[in-house]
Amino acid sequence: MIDGDVRFAVDKSQKRKSAALWPVALITLLTMPLFEEERSNSQTALRLLTHHGSTATEGRFAPVDVLSYASTIAPNVYVIGDSSATTQPKAGHIANQEAKVCADALARLFAGQQPDPSPVTNSACYSTITRTEAGWLNAVFQYDPAAKAMAPVAKSFAASVGWSSENFKEMGKWFDALMADSFA
Repeated sequence: MIDGDVRFAVDKSQKRKSAALWPVALITLLTMPLFEEERSNSQTALRLLTHHGSTATEGRFAPVDVLSYASTIAPNVYVIGDSSATTQPKAGHIANQEAKVCADALARLFAGQQPDPSPVTNSACYSTITRTEAGWLNAVFQYDPAAKAMAPVAKSFAASVGWSSENFKEMGKWFDALMADSFA
C-alpha cells in the first residue's frame, strides 16, 4: 500500500482522467481519440515533456526506463501507453500491462526497494475481421538487461489459424475483462 494523498480529476472535454499521488507522481490517462482531428493531441505526455525542453525519440515518443516507465529525461514523470517509447506494440492492452509494471515499480520505490529487474508483459488481443468473425494473436515480452528494453520472448508468439465466429464471441469476453481490469 502506498501512503499519500491520492487525487483524481476528470476533464470530459479533453477525454482525460488524471490521478496524482501528491506531490510525488502525476499519471495522465488518455482515451483513444474518437475523431481524426483529435489524434494530433493524443500524445499529451510527450507534449508535456518537450514543453520543458526534453527530447523525444523518433520525434514522437517519450523515452522511458521500462523497469518503471519513468521518463529518462524528466524526473518524477512516468509515461505508459502510446506516448512511451518502448519496443512493445502501441495498444490499450499493452498500456494495461505497462501500468501494472509501473505501479509495481512505484510501490517498490516508495518502500525503498528497486523495481523488478525482469518485468514481463503480455500482448494479447483479438481483431475483428468481419462483422461476425475475429482472429487473435499473442506475444510475451521480457526485460533484456543488455538492450535495456522489452524483448519478445522466443516461442511466445501465437495466432489463430484464420478467423471464426467463436473467436468473435471470445473477443467480447476478452474486451470486457480488459476494460474491467483497466478501469476497476
